[in-house]
Amino acid sequence: MKHYALIGDPVGHSLSPAIYGFLFEKYGIDADFSLIRLPKGRAGDAVCMGLDGFACTMPHKQDIIPFLSALSPDAAAMGSVNIVNLEEHGYIGYSTDGEGLLSAIRPKHAAVGQNVFIIGSGGAARSAAYSLAKQNSVTLFARNEAAAINVAAAAGAFWRPLSHLMEDVADCDILINATPLGMSCCESFNSLAFLQKLNPSALVCDMVYMPRETDLLKAARALGIDTVEGIEMLIGQGFAAFAIWTGILPSDLLKRDLYIKICK
Repeated sequence: MKHYALIGDPVGHSLSPAIYGFLFEKYGIDADFSLIRLPKGRAGDAVCMGLDGFACTMPHKQDIIPFLSALSPDAAAMGSVNIVNLEEHGYIGYSTDGEGLLSAIRPKHAAVGQNVFIIGSGGAARSAAYSLAKQNSVTLFARNEAAAINVAAAAGAFWRPLSHLMEDVADCDILINATPLGMSCCESFNSLAFLQKLNPSALVCDMVYMPRETDLLKAARALGIDTVEGIEMLIGQGFAAFAIWTGILPSDLLKRDLYIKICK
């Protein structure tokens, strides 16, 4: 049997066991998946646990990098890792966050030639900016100026202080929350008034998936604005991760079945 896990802090809310358990069963793979809470500063512990692979969530998407043998080109370019696989020469880091985001956006909105606004400057914002800046104009809005400048430079994006979101948001086509704001165990946005200035044809995406309907998504829907749930992105990146771990790319036809299963 092979052993996989999610490392992060917190991890108790994670839907990853349900996603990978579903896929392991569908494809007859003898493997299990566990949740391992590792506080910040202990990312390196994961490479000593004998795992065949593991997923990384906050706060380890960057901290894990020094402990890996190599990175995929995308992970190296964005400086963020969310999937690690044990291979011939050691643990190799990958990033599937961007593909998960794109796979969730494409069915609902054009992902080319758009003005994309991303709230945040951490690992999730990094992967989102890197993936979308290839074919779109991307602007990061963040409190942490140093982190935002670093992410913007690496991704080929722009950055603005978070306080400027209200005055700029009318020009946004796709708005993405890449912070923990709204997560069950975290604080929410101080105000969502900026949504009232958003074009009704825009798309609002929340990378938070617990709760499934965050305050951000609920407020956007009340204004008639289309949304993408964090669960949709999580499933997309999970399918890409499964392919890295097993060599099998799951059929897109399974996404709806999995969504229904984990949202019951």
